Amino acid sequence: MPAILRGKRPAAPKREFAHVNLRAEANADFGSGGPDAVGWTDEPGNDLANMPSGRQVFREIPFDVIDPASNGLRACLAISSVRKYKQLASVTIDATARSFYLLHTKSGDTLAGKLVVRYADGTSHSEYIRAGVNVGHWWAPADSEFNYRYGPGGPERMQVAWRGPNQKFGNLGVYVVGFEHPYPDKQIASFDFECVETDAKWMV
Repeated sequence: MPAILRGKRPAAPKREFAHVNLRAEANADFGSGGPDAVGWTDEPGNDLANMPSGRQVFREIPFDVIDPASNGLRACLAISSVRKYKQLASVTIDATARSFYLLHTKSGDTLAGKLVVRYADGTSHSEYIRAGVNVGHWWAPADSEFNYRYGPGGPERMQVAWRGPNQKFGNLGVYVVGFEHPYPDKQIASFDFECVETDAKWMV
């Protein structure tokens, strides 16, 4: 019979993870929101209220998802040029890293935002957050076969982390995306999450 021999899978490298705390900067609820938190993508009756919180492992990557009830309904960071959302948020890191991961998604325009890695030496490195490359829409999520370094068919960079329903649709989700850090020996001072002038809403 015709067959393809793939060979032995390479062993995964030893990894040590550290969580980045977004509680102080979080501004949006997974659900309908409240006085101090915008409701998800601000579409009444269309939200991500079933998103699990607490310690979770998605695609072998550990996350500590904020419980909305424990943080004034502020469960995630919502970046957009649209009114009610943050246009910029800065999160202190003070560490080195070989790579980092985001649990995120978006709505609206293809270009969702910009992640700026700022270093202790005053330099910076930017990643544009773009649909199909390193983020996807939260309705009908799908894994991406595109990798910015290896091209189509290369190792997956963007994978669906979690799926669930709401009252309007049964296939919603968020993505886990890995970013290979180009300067692993540099001390990272902060991550800056910046909006772009589109109607996109970037949910981290």
